[in-house]
Amino acid sequence: MNRRIIAPALLILIFAAPVAAQAKPGAFDFKARMNAMLRAWETLDPAKAAPYYDKDPKLAFYDIVPFKYTGWEEYAKGVLATFGGTYQSGKFFLHDDINLRRGSKVTWATATLDFEIVRKDGGRELLKDLRWTLIWEKRGSDWLLVHEHLSVPMGTAPQKK
Repeated sequence: MNRRIIAPALLILIFAAPVAAQAKPGAFDFKARMNAMLRAWETLDPAKAAPYYDKDPKLAFYDIVPFKYTGWEEYAKGVLATFGGTYQSGKFFLHDDINLRRGSKVTWATATLDFEIVRKDGGRELLKDLRWTLIWEKRGSDWLLVHEHLSVPMGTAPQKK
């Protein structure tokens, strides 16, 4: 009787263990990555955001201003030129509409967010309902951003506070 119970139980353990390992409490957390990226960008210092991006010079990154950057180097320079003289920091508010599509080598996400930016004179501007699309590729043991698209609905202007 014990063998009839133990043998099937062992088979279940043998075949269930790999499935349980794939369920992964340690699976890569893209939502946490998105939040970490936003915290890095809030400093307006591209060096803080750089670890999240692939450095291939042919990659396209679309932002609010200007329309397009080609490669990380151009993106980093553009952010410094756009924000460096007038603004000191920002705050992103990620909405709860994150949509993730995970693959073994490519993962993409969409979300909406608000962005409050603080000018050096202390004034604030708020952009609401920005649209954010991200595409990551698995590079070695890390996931790096290979495409980003940030946009605002047509006719949206910053609300001054």
